[in-house]
Amino acid sequence: SELVTFLSAAGVLAYTGAVAYVVHRQNRRLAAARDALRRSEDRYRLIAENAGDLIAMIDHDGCWLYTSPSYERVMADADLAPGADAFRNVHPADAEAVRKAVMRSSLSAKPREIGMRLVDKEGRVRQYRTWVHGIPGEDKPPRLLLVSQDVTDLRESEERLLLAAQ
Repeated sequence: SELVTFLSAAGVLAYTGAVAYVVHRQNRRLAAARDALRRSEDRYRLIAENAGDLIAMIDHDGCWLYTSPSYERVMADADLAPGADAFRNVHPADAEAVRKAVMRSSLSAKPREIGMRLVDKEGRVRQYRTWVHGIPGEDKPPRLLLVSQDVTDLRESEERLLLAAQ
């Protein structure tokens, strides 16, 4: 009958409208979450790219995964390529100790502070204080975050003060 046909058509329209409304709301929430994530990523990228400290991520084998643009002041582009040895520019006298300290930190998952000397792209030896943090996640072994601060001028000032005191 016409009444059954009308009620069936109205039911189909109501059901389709309800599904469309739910899908529309979910898409709006997803778009809002994606926009918030993009803003958050942009904010943290701005901080990482404009910080004076050297910020990097390495894998368990000691290869670069990410380096902040501040590394470009210190090392050549070829030394910073993803997959390149992150310890290539560490002073030869420090290289093995630094590599072991970083790997110990990855196994213990405890943040660790280490001192190291890097040979920059101009051949100068610079001293850095580096914090090594294991990045929690499903990666086994974990990736590591390195945050290095140039302390060369501070160390040289301390040495001059010691010499003057003596």
